[in-house]
Amino acid sequence: MSTATNTFSYKVIAEDKEFVKSDLDDRQYRVIRLPNNLEALLIHDSTSEKAAAAIDVNVGSVHDPKNLPGLAHFCEHLLFMGTSKFPKENEYQEYLAEHSGRSNAFTASNSTNYYFEVDWKHLNGALDRFSQFFINPLFSKDGQEREINAINSEHDKNVENDIWRMHQLGKLVANPEHPHTNFSTGNLETLRVQPGKIGINPRDELLNWYKTHYSSNIMKLCIISQHSLDDLSNFAAEYFSEIEDRKVNLDQLNKESKDMSYLTSSQLSKLIKVKPVKNVKSLRFTFFVPLDEEKSFHLKPGAYISHLVGHESKGSLLYYFKITKNWATGLSSSFRMVCDRNSLFEIEVDLTDEGYQNINNIIAKVFEFINHLKTLDESDYYQVYQELVDITKIQFKFKEKSGQVMNTVSGYTHTMQSKFLKDNEKHKYLSYFYFFNKEYNFASIKEILGHLRPDNFLLYNINHSFVESDLSATDPWYGTKYSTEIIDDQLIKSLWEVGSEEAFHLPPLPNPFIPEDFKIQNEKSQKPKSRPLLVSKDSKMEIWFKKDDRFYTPKGSIAIFLQLPNAVGTPINVIMMTIFKELLNLKLNDISYQASLVGLRVEMYSTSKGYEIFISGYTDKLLVLLKQFFVDFIDLLTSDTDFNNADKFNLIKNQLIKRYKNFKHINPYSQIDSHYQILVHEDVYHSDIKLEYLVDRKTGEVIHDYVNFETFNNYLKTFLKHAYVTSLILGNFNEKLVIPSFINTIKEYFLENEKVNFRNVSAAQNLSNVSRTIKLDEGLVNRYEIDAENSNSCIFYYFQVGEVYPMLFDLQYPDSRSTATGALKQPSNDISPGKALLAFSALKSFLREPFFDQLRTKEQLGYIVFASPQISRTVYGFRVLVQSSVKSTYYLESRIKHFINNGLKDMVHNMSDEEFKKTIDSLRNSLEHSLKFKNLNEEFYAYSGKIYGGMYQFNANKLKLDNLENLTKQDIIDVFDKYILNDSTSKRLIVHLKGKNEKKLVDGSDFPANFPEGKLITNVGEFKSGFSLSASGRPLMDIEYYKSYRTNDDGDLDSKL
Repeated sequence: MSTATNTFSYKVIAEDKEFVKSDLDDRQYRVIRLPNNLEALLIHDSTSEKAAAAIDVNVGSVHDPKNLPGLAHFCEHLLFMGTSKFPKENEYQEYLAEHSGRSNAFTASNSTNYYFEVDWKHLNGALDRFSQFFINPLFSKDGQEREINAINSEHDKNVENDIWRMHQLGKLVANPEHPHTNFSTGNLETLRVQPGKIGINPRDELLNWYKTHYSSNIMKLCIISQHSLDDLSNFAAEYFSEIEDRKVNLDQLNKESKDMSYLTSSQLSKLIKVKPVKNVKSLRFTFFVPLDEEKSFHLKPGAYISHLVGHESKGSLLYYFKITKNWATGLSSSFRMVCDRNSLFEIEVDLTDEGYQNINNIIAKVFEFINHLKTLDESDYYQVYQELVDITKIQFKFKEKSGQVMNTVSGYTHTMQSKFLKDNEKHKYLSYFYFFNKEYNFASIKEILGHLRPDNFLLYNINHSFVESDLSATDPWYGTKYSTEIIDDQLIKSLWEVGSEEAFHLPPLPNPFIPEDFKIQNEKSQKPKSRPLLVSKDSKMEIWFKKDDRFYTPKGSIAIFLQLPNAVGTPINVIMMTIFKELLNLKLNDISYQASLVGLRVEMYSTSKGYEIFISGYTDKLLVLLKQFFVDFIDLLTSDTDFNNADKFNLIKNQLIKRYKNFKHINPYSQIDSHYQILVHEDVYHSDIKLEYLVDRKTGEVIHDYVNFETFNNYLKTFLKHAYVTSLILGNFNEKLVIPSFINTIKEYFLENEKVNFRNVSAAQNLSNVSRTIKLDEGLVNRYEIDAENSNSCIFYYFQVGEVYPMLFDLQYPDSRSTATGALKQPSNDISPGKALLAFSALKSFLREPFFDQLRTKEQLGYIVFASPQISRTVYGFRVLVQSSVKSTYYLESRIKHFINNGLKDMVHNMSDEEFKKTIDSLRNSLEHSLKFKNLNEEFYAYSGKIYGGMYQFNANKLKLDNLENLTKQDIIDVFDKYILNDSTSKRLIVHLKGKNEKKLVDGSDFPANFPEGKLITNVGEFKSGFSLSASGRPLMDIEYYKSYRTNDDGDLDSKL
């Protein structure tokens, strides 16, 4: 059907009534094709405050010219640097920031994906700007060098990441003639140095490459919004029909990849020894499978094998390695298509030290398991097929909306690129990639198994302990040290002769956690309740409950916050708590893995006060899983010797040592927040502090003086002596049945269990889940410096604003502040706490883009630049974070300060009325968006976080929204001046994480006068002891309020908390 409306023409390929949807999906869908052969999926969502759009271009890094690795990535970067219609470089980002939006993009091997989200009322302006990137981009000459620098910084960020290193090494040892073995991201060397030597201008090459590769016929568009499908169809036609159809032929572009083997006989049967950055040991098996792409798409034969190899229940490969032998801590398997006729089946085993001493046995067992798979007959695999069909049918039937519409449209455009769905099948876009749509074909499974042979694989031996000088080769892009040799003939011969281990067998079929009862216990409400009820509270526990009145799904979630004052408070106790948690995970592994396959999850986290336990999934089996969790919890605590024994204890202890040591190898921007948390919070200990109780600092040997099997079991004797339980139950539950059942379960297995030495304490219910935060002094700057084991440096520039409780209390009762209620009394001429909170909430969107544009785009300080609020448990603040491989942290500090004092000051002080209105509108849109939960999980974690914090501020964002009209432009200026600009009133903490290259960077030009600022912190404990602490979280209302629902005069439930 062809349609023309207001001169906008398009052809409808699939209408909403044809689409196969989830039972919970209330969206409307349409697929259209524009005259330029661009295909678009349009989604009407009447409940989404955010609109989003994405374009996927079906070319990527594999299509780079051989003499310009990284050109596709360079295109992705430079494309955003202005268009003929909107020439200002950051016009697009500014527009999105003004309207509660954001954007991103990525370059993959075969595609480049661009996407954004924005307040739905401003979708037209965003689409107009977005579409121009594909119609008439400028590829800014001025921006060329800056974006090459940005790409180089992005590469530098990844250089010491083992995932990136192994990905590139896999290419390096493959067929060097194959297009998929190129260096995909690019850096200074490939985009500036080498081109310069041979007289090539990367931008000129990019312009030619863009014209031959970017074409509407290989683009897919997806838009989601509250707008009707007709409006969205017209938007797609209006804004995207001008993209030129250059009739790019993908078959021709990809012919070289398809006609060439990624791994040939000369690359196979090799042993590759690799020294990783992190302290890990593992084995990776890579088998070459020349599978036809269309067969893989329709039959998905690799899914059976990866499912069985990666299974974790009794009878599996991992169960044998991990539980029976103590040889491994984890195992993963994947079937990955590189391109048509070139697939890889990979198995990776994460080894313990004992496992590494048994490498040959592990290699043999992997092949024994493969032989076991080869002995299974057609009926065995059909059982597996049927279970995967049953599970995926349930997954799809009750699939909920994602809260991230930007990720939704990005994912759909990638899905739409499949060339095997014809026009009459486009209505299957939502469902076809689920396993239940695949055909069962035993021959294709046997075909793959036939390629899992001892003469058809690469073996990676990955060990941090390898001596670099013993490894003869170096990856030129990431610096990975490795060596390659032919696998020993005797080993190959022995692998041909292995049998099949008797311990291996199929997992239990059917999976016992597959739900059977999907009855919905509650009805949707036109006015869903805005908070849970406190249904039970005594000296041992408090229980919160809310039925699902929004989503009509047979799922639920339970949170249990277990406060254990006897179990926490020291680094040793924190280590002991973690060991117990890991032993319990080990004990639960069999059932928790089977449950996870069906969407049931049990997760346990250590906190500074005890444990957080989350159990979620289909309510038909949820309480079964909960009871099993407590049975195993108590059994491990009191009588289990299968898991609570010296061997398993030392296994976990050694894992922790590696984990703590490896912390310093993660990206600095991920590390630095941890250093900040340790500085400002009580009872938080860094990995280095915990290592002092596990490893001798001088020799590096494991010590047993503090943490050993005997002290661990003595610790467990008083582990639960004092405890308090706080819990939230939310979802598809019958309130009259679930609450008594849950309370009885807690009592039977835990609080009143004779095996547990539990003793009630009258003050137990007054314990706080949340550690308190130090309150910094006005006018003082404190500085903390740490050396990093990474080439990148990072700075965390923090401004403390104030305690969260008085802020919220002030918004709730703006005319009656009183110290009697726990709020802070403010001088009449001072900024009220509530105004400070509102102003910073508004500044969040106003400041984010200027910081990014100035520090990253213009000054090229680093690839990672963040500027955002920092809520630290009970205290609100604002932070600026920059990670850099080219500048010292002292220099970064000086530029942050310079931008605040100059550019940012002018922007805030000279904010126009129009800019102020846009800022307020953006905040209002964000707050309204936050009040509309997109799925049950989102609602659950919003409530559970507020219960955990102890303030029960369930409608905090509604309070902000109700008070927003009282915020003035002058309020924003005053708040900015007091808490950020003025040295005499701001409260600052600056954390410098100094990379290995820091000394090279600190020269005359990079060591600015008067920086770094602040008093250097030399002893963290002494520093923290010099400040008072924030108050613990406490309820904003009298506790009786939370035990029932109230409706105010305008019919809006609990609008004032």
